[in-house]
Amino acid sequence: MNTKLNIFNDKIIIIIAVGRSAGTTLMRVLNTIPNTNICGENKGAIFSLLHSYYALKNMCNQQKSAEEVLDLGFKPAFHNVYKINEIRVQMKALIINILKKDGCNTWGFKEIRFKKDNIHLINTFRELFPQTKVIFNYSTDIERQSHSAWFNKWDSKEEILERNSILKEHYEENKDFIYLNTMQKTISGDLYDLFKFIDCEKYYNTDKIR
Repeated sequence: MNTKLNIFNDKIIIIIAVGRSAGTTLMRVLNTIPNTNICGENKGAIFSLLHSYYALKNMCNQQKSAEEVLDLGFKPAFHNVYKINEIRVQMKALIINILKKDGCNTWGFKEIRFKKDNIHLINTFRELFPQTKVIFNYSTDIERQSHSAWFNKWDSKEEILERNSILKEHYEENKDFIYLNTMQKTISGDLYDLFKFIDCEKYYNTDKIR
């Protein structure tokens, strides 16, 4: 068996951040934990994989009708026949191979490409990896954020407010596995409670964080 796929005791962490809210800084802080690989966004690759898995899982409910069409000698137009449990195993293995480095027992990724229509994919990820803890990261200084290099090319305050609202709404529904954090806490180093939430308080090292 590939030992890399043995993740029963691993800690898995996702950072979902609004752009220019110190999500990368938070990622680097968490990577001070020994044997850890919290990686960057990979241009939204993980969310794309999760979207595919979500679509296949929901489409498999129509497999009976697909089989009936195949029995008539036709290929179904909108769906296919496949074994979702096998796809689930393969999807988990693919995500592990993307995110987990050899020797790491704490791993995950950061993502800023979230919207109202894909935030549910966090729950899809937890279906694959139930031990996952999620950190929602945003800034309380929207004025500064809206004038950053990422946002200043358009009137972005409304978009930032909407993304903050999406995070807070999803947090209220899933407090058992989501921690709500701010840029201001990250910059000040006030992160002990966050480390405790991810069961890594013994690695909270203010010198390394600075």
